[in-house]
Amino acid sequence: MEGVWADEYEEDDFLDYYGEAQEVPEPEARGKKAKALDPDDPNQPKKVKKPVENPRPKLDVDKLLSEDRGLPQLLHSATNILMKPGDDIENMRKTVNLLQHWSHRLFPKYTFDDFLTKCETLGKKRPIRTHLRKVRTGQIPI
Repeated sequence: MEGVWADEYEEDDFLDYYGEAQEVPEPEARGKKAKALDPDDPNQPKKVKKPVENPRPKLDVDKLLSEDRGLPQLLHSATNILMKPGDDIENMRKTVNLLQHWSHRLFPKYTFDDFLTKCETLGKKRPIRTHLRKVRTGQIPI
């Protein structure tokens, strides 16, 4: 038995059912690589990344600021809520229901808790902070 890897095996490993010697398989046939791949070698085949056919939608700053279902839509919907003075629990219920409805329309894959967590992280981004500052100062009409 020749080769570097022959020390790993016993002589009996290559005997067939009747005890006769079998042909020793080549390293490539055993699933071992003959040599390590060198990324700098120009003769090596390059790995081509397969394009994603159905990319997963993500909640990002652009989606959160979109005019059709983003923050401007939430602000517009919030102006239609009638708050009753002195009925704080009912007012809070209406507000949370509005937020749940808006979050489901904007991104239905997330649960409400996951959506709030993602919005907290996106709220630290500069475009979101700028948009909210403009709303608060009245530069963007509701």
